[in-house]
Amino acid sequence: MFARRVWVLVTLVSLSIVAWAPRARAGAFEFASNEWDGCSELVSLLRRALGNERVLVRAALPWGELTPADGVMFMHPAQPIIEREAVAFMVAGGRVAVVDDHGRGGELLSRFKIVRRALPLAPRGMLRGNTELPLATVVVDESATGKQVHPTVASVRSVALNHATGLDHPGLSAVLEVRGRGSEAVAVAVAGQVGQGRLFAMSDPSAFINEMLRFPDNRQFAKSLGRYLVGGDERTAGRLWILGGSFVQHPGFAESNSLRAQLEALWGLLAMRAAEVRQRGLPWWMHSLLAVLLLGGLAYRTRRAYLLRYRPNVPHYAQSSALGTQGGLAGRVAVLGAQSTSVSLALVELRLLLGEALAEVLGEPPDTPLAALVSSWRASTELHASLALRLDDTVRLFGHVERALVTGRALEVKAPPLSEVSAVIDEVLDCLGHGT
Repeated sequence: MFARRVWVLVTLVSLSIVAWAPRARAGAFEFASNEWDGCSELVSLLRRALGNERVLVRAALPWGELTPADGVMFMHPAQPIIEREAVAFMVAGGRVAVVDDHGRGGELLSRFKIVRRALPLAPRGMLRGNTELPLATVVVDESATGKQVHPTVASVRSVALNHATGLDHPGLSAVLEVRGRGSEAVAVAVAGQVGQGRLFAMSDPSAFINEMLRFPDNRQFAKSLGRYLVGGDERTAGRLWILGGSFVQHPGFAESNSLRAQLEALWGLLAMRAAEVRQRGLPWWMHSLLAVLLLGGLAYRTRRAYLLRYRPNVPHYAQSSALGTQGGLAGRVAVLGAQSTSVSLALVELRLLLGEALAEVLGEPPDTPLAALVSSWRASTELHASLALRLDDTVRLFGHVERALVTGRALEVKAPPLSEVSAVIDEVLDCLGHGT
């Protein structure tokens, strides 16, 4: 009973949690979020700069639908980017931007020996004297042809960062860097050529959140990066695919339909769904489903506990004993009536019945020999000759049975003699006034 009450209490508490579970707020870098850490302003900015039809914000990336004129921007990806697809896309002429600090974008960047590192503890430029808000300055490449800067920062003086990290790179061109008070400078954005395409990596996606895009240089940098990915230089106009957080990838650009590629795509879908649950909580329909399942379980448990009729189970230690082992009249009848009981025991029982009846009528002790009781009774009673003869035969048969039982010899007695003995005793009892 206590366990049942505990189960009901747990079920009711679970239903309350499901029913009143709060909806999680939109997470950081959400493209539809207008919160300070969302990226809705970035999407609006790029669509105004490139056109609505060219900026595709998606939760799935079909690599096979991309063309070399397209560009892809990964904002803080929550699962690895399929390396062979991204490399094949860039080799063919596509451009990829990985804007990430603590997500899974580093796994693709590591192929090009790009690793994350810490920024200088005392940057030269910062917002409001806060070392967590450093200013990244434009890297100028001085060559024989003059000073050159990357196209994404041609119209930018500095970019405000927010809790950024840095990048180490062996041979790529630095685009933005944070300078320390000494001579140290750490890159936060790098670019390089991969085949016919380009790879752009930046270690601070927070530079593009709504709060940071209120700075003019950040806005200009975001627009220039979008144009660089799809429309700048000698490139024809392409589409800009923007993906962030959890998303699905469908292989196809690298012409790989292998089982491994399909499994990676499935794993990406599962990872996306799990990340959505962590960030946003369970959807409303899952709340309803869980509530229905819990209510169904409670109803089933209640029905089993209170409405069903139970057949009592007798414990082994309380089970009734066999009738033959109980003793008394019922036990004797059960033993004598069993198929395995010898006919000799039935004859002994009839002999005891005849002896007790004669001893009672004659006033003799119960242990008086049967032959003596029969002789005394015959002397005092006039019997029919036939009954007297059959009674003598019955007494002799009783004697044979008793001697056989005492000596342990087997005695075969057929059913007809047993019925005859029973008929003789019935006649004697009638004469004695003990008729059955």
